[in-house]
Amino acid sequence: MRTAQRVLNVIFVSPSNLKFSFLVLVLSIACNNDDDPASNNGIPTIISLTPDQGRAGETISVKGNNFTIYPQDNQFFFNGIRAQVYVGIQEELLVQVPLEASTGPVSLLVPGFDTIRGPEFTVQTTETTTSTTFYYSSGVEISRATFNELGEASIENLFFENGSGLSLSALEVDEMDRKIYIINNQPSVPAVYTFDIDSAVLDTLYDNTDPAFMLSTRSEPQVLRRITLDLEERQLYVTDASGRIIRGSMDGTQTLEVLYEDGIGINTSPLGIGVVLGNEYVYWCEFSSRRVLRMPRLNPSTPQVLYDASDGLIRPSDLVIDESRNQLIIVDDPLVQDGENIDRIILASLDGTQELQTLFEGDGDVVANPQFGVALDVSNNILYWAGRSAAGADDFLLVRSDLTQDSPRPDILADQNEITGFSHFTIVVTEQSSNGRLRARLEASQRMSN
Repeated sequence: MRTAQRVLNVIFVSPSNLKFSFLVLVLSIACNNDDDPASNNGIPTIISLTPDQGRAGETISVKGNNFTIYPQDNQFFFNGIRAQVYVGIQEELLVQVPLEASTGPVSLLVPGFDTIRGPEFTVQTTETTTSTTFYYSSGVEISRATFNELGEASIENLFFENGSGLSLSALEVDEMDRKIYIINNQPSVPAVYTFDIDSAVLDTLYDNTDPAFMLSTRSEPQVLRRITLDLEERQLYVTDASGRIIRGSMDGTQTLEVLYEDGIGINTSPLGIGVVLGNEYVYWCEFSSRRVLRMPRLNPSTPQVLYDASDGLIRPSDLVIDESRNQLIIVDDPLVQDGENIDRIILASLDGTQELQTLFEGDGDVVANPQFGVALDVSNNILYWAGRSAAGADDFLLVRSDLTQDSPRPDILADQNEITGFSHFTIVVTEQSSNGRLRARLEASQRMSN
């Protein structure tokens, strides 16, 4: 503005040089605009969406100018519904389409500026009848069951090795790389294997020769309990019966490290463990000490107790994480009390600030039994778990519930006549699984870096 004023003075003082002075004015203003390297005077703008249509849970690239480099400072909205921003640089954001989003314009709110409007994004409807595949183990076997929209199961055995001394239990699947990660829970011979789905080859990643898997000073038998994958960091987490959380790499090259040990010992183990993708914490529950905790996953430190017996927990045994709604889904397994089975599935917040809320409670017909697994179809918001028809019964039930309903109810998807002998399972729901969403996000991030 000062430069423009000086030029105007020249115009009035030297009218004979009006043409030259006007040229100086234009050049001065242009030079002032060039001082802003991001253009548009530093005002954030949204230029394009790639793609400009998609389903809830998918990751899209937002091109523009003057975004902040801190993802949390870019408040991005799909037709008024706030989205999660994963990556932020000045010219591009990676954002996830929220589950509640509807077709309409996108917008951006950056500190210090008014709301910035952008183009329209079309939300495609997700069909809940998509094919659902369960991978499960039964000691010496690895199998998968695929259900069609009618709930009819097709069973395929992927691996069988009898007489090997294996006791294959908890497993996780990286479907994009076509690999299953599975643990051996035979006492004192802990091991983590990878199974290549296409070649049907079982390879050892870690075994009882690794220092972290050796017997503890308490001389307790080493028994692995759970495994989960962090696809973003390419790491795996396992828990054992001594109450420890141990981390390694998905290719076996990283030395195993003990992240946590509860200090109490056997039967206080964190039976369930889940890693929140896009959140900097690892969450787990402890059975006997009746606690749910979390700890930073990249820089492990003193864990934070989110819930304990004072909040009403009885025997938390397993959990899954619904990141899109900032919720923990916890299986509380008190067995029979006063002649009644009150196993229950409860909701909690990721930061421990909300009171526990009962979602389902066992009534003798459908009982949650976390020994056999619990899983969440993130995009469709359908919860799956395995249980028994009554306490102590030998029959297995595979149960699901649509959490989008106002009053969700459990529905039996299959029983032991349709799926025989499974003891642990994980769920993959085509490209709509959490693995698929993460893979899309990582591929988009890699395109940005290139």
